[in-house]
Amino acid sequence: MKRIGRGAALAAMSPLVAACGAFTGSQAPRPNILVILADDMGYSDIGCYGGEVRTPNIDSLAVRGVKWAQFYNNARSCPSRAALMTGLYPHETGVGWMSVADLQYPQYQGFLNDECVTVADVLSSAGYETFLAGKWHLSSDRQNTGRISRNWPLHRGFNHFWGIANGFSDYYDVLLNDGDSTFRSDSPGFYLTDAIADHACSFIGEHDFRSGPMFMYLAFTAPHYPLQAPAEVYRKYEEVYSKGWDRIREERFERQKALGLFNQDTELSPRADGLPAWDDIPEVEKHDYAMRMAIYAAQIEIMDAGIGRVVDALRSSGQLENTVIFFMSDNGASAEIKSTGVSKLIDGGPDTFESYMPVWANASDTPFKMFKHYTYEGGICSPLIVSWPASIPPRDGYIRDWGHFVDIMPTCVELAGARYPAEHNGHKIKPMRGTSLVPWFREGGTSRRGMYFWEHEGNIAVRDGKWKLVNHMEMGNEFDPSALRLYNISDDPTEMHDLASRYPARVRRMWNAWKRWAADADVLPMVLTLHSDRKMMDSQRINGSFDDGLGYWVRSSSAPAEVEYGISEGWDGSAARVEVRSRGTGVDDAVLSWPFSVSSDVVVSTGFSYLTDKPNLLTVKIVDKKHPERSPLERIVQLSACRTPRTVLFEDIAIEGAGHPKNRKYSLDLCFGLSEPGTVLIDNVVLAGDFEDYSIVCNF
Repeated sequence: MKRIGRGAALAAMSPLVAACGAFTGSQAPRPNILVILADDMGYSDIGCYGGEVRTPNIDSLAVRGVKWAQFYNNARSCPSRAALMTGLYPHETGVGWMSVADLQYPQYQGFLNDECVTVADVLSSAGYETFLAGKWHLSSDRQNTGRISRNWPLHRGFNHFWGIANGFSDYYDVLLNDGDSTFRSDSPGFYLTDAIADHACSFIGEHDFRSGPMFMYLAFTAPHYPLQAPAEVYRKYEEVYSKGWDRIREERFERQKALGLFNQDTELSPRADGLPAWDDIPEVEKHDYAMRMAIYAAQIEIMDAGIGRVVDALRSSGQLENTVIFFMSDNGASAEIKSTGVSKLIDGGPDTFESYMPVWANASDTPFKMFKHYTYEGGICSPLIVSWPASIPPRDGYIRDWGHFVDIMPTCVELAGARYPAEHNGHKIKPMRGTSLVPWFREGGTSRRGMYFWEHEGNIAVRDGKWKLVNHMEMGNEFDPSALRLYNISDDPTEMHDLASRYPARVRRMWNAWKRWAADADVLPMVLTLHSDRKMMDSQRINGSFDDGLGYWVRSSSAPAEVEYGISEGWDGSAARVEVRSRGTGVDDAVLSWPFSVSSDVVVSTGFSYLTDKPNLLTVKIVDKKHPERSPLERIVQLSACRTPRTVLFEDIAIEGAGHPKNRKYSLDLCFGLSEPGTVLIDNVVLAGDFEDYSIVCNF
């Protein structure tokens, strides 16, 4: 990327930054800012928060700086990153749920909207050069799949981006982004965590610090599943975890109390409901379970080593003293169950796709209960470490005032001497919701903070001083306000004693405040209380207008035809282009396929509109992937050469469901038979039916 006028931008600004001067008493230059984010890492995994995982570099940052006992995220990757990058509630940014889906509401569209700016936007305008190494996860998955880059980092304030646009990845075989370009990793010995850290080091080496400071967002994918790590790292942990999750939880909790992270009278939450005791696990399974946690720990250790290299790069450049480094995790430990379904030993290699299971997630979140997704402390409480050698003196203990991801934006604005805009690119920008953390950088510092609110998948929370109101909801259930629980987090940080019946007036006040916030922030939790099939349906909503490129469409071609797929300007926005450049056989020379699934019987209609320069044959199929001989639709359509769009529609197609919650897999296939070279444009693809029971996964 071209580096434009950094010196000029700096010269136009005041040479003093209030934040720096307040600490150093000198005409100090504005600091570099490095925000480091771990992915799905539990509260107690790192050493300085009670863990046994080897994290000397992260622990060193904690020793040299300050650390928070309670720093909140938004329970899940996308919403947390939206809050971190913008200083707003996730719903205000368009990322109230996940990037996997556009739920047809602006606050749940799955990518950043135009009413927010990123930290990179704001700091770029203040003369900072901005870098992202690692995971983005704030653009639509379908846009990413379709190679539509309009919401990728270079279009949201970053000058440089190397990493992944999606939410997670294999560690060995990765679809990577370098700016707006996409390519697949193919170098021997490639490992994603190392590559992210190495590119961060390269960014530091390439930046000209004489022209101005840098802002870097270093967003690791570790230790998010899949469990993949070199054997030489994880083998050192196998014996450690052979003692089981119950002992690990107890030992971590004792260390946490010895560190002063929790008082001696704090209670360890019980093992999560439905999880077995280690002693009840058959001996033959214990090695497999120990291996899972060993590989997970290795992923964290490798991330820590990468952080050490980045710190060394700052030191070598002479910039470590004047760099503010933040470290945190995007949500609590993940209890999501992922498996390759292959009967083999878990060995951390590239041919497995496993998670470490809820039993170990429960240990990672010691001493809290619940996990990622939920708004109990186990889902939303993260470590926060801040190191700034030039201006923050080392401090023992932990800051007890709580903070939140939305605080990072106002903190960076203050440190950089930047201005948060009221408008950006012609759009009105919502005001920041957070509070600068700069006052806490001083011993005894404090600041005023009002209530903060959460909603994720119908799980809500309100924090008001020492009080916390929380609701736990599983998908498929309706939201129940009578199930709200109230905790005094100062006295009961592990949420063991529900005080709702003792303080009903406080419950009402906080619940009413949540409802007012929900109305103001356009939160619609009722959208997310529907059965999980509804969410899956929305996540796979058919891209019939091709405004996200060919996202989620599977493309294939048969010899001898040479086929190019692309997007062209259509009669209703974008259209899919199927171009055959050499003679085909006239049967299935090119195929566009849309996968979907159903759980119960449904009757659908399907169709599309088209333009073509030559007569062609097209076969429309709905294919039962398990039983192709039972496929409910196979019709041949003669496509006539035309200059205005024509429409094809098939109605009353009966699709058989699985008859149980597990979905039955199908695909809608458009099979082009092009015996002569030619071009077909396809638009407005429809797959629609009676979706009152939300049993079908694909709808437009």
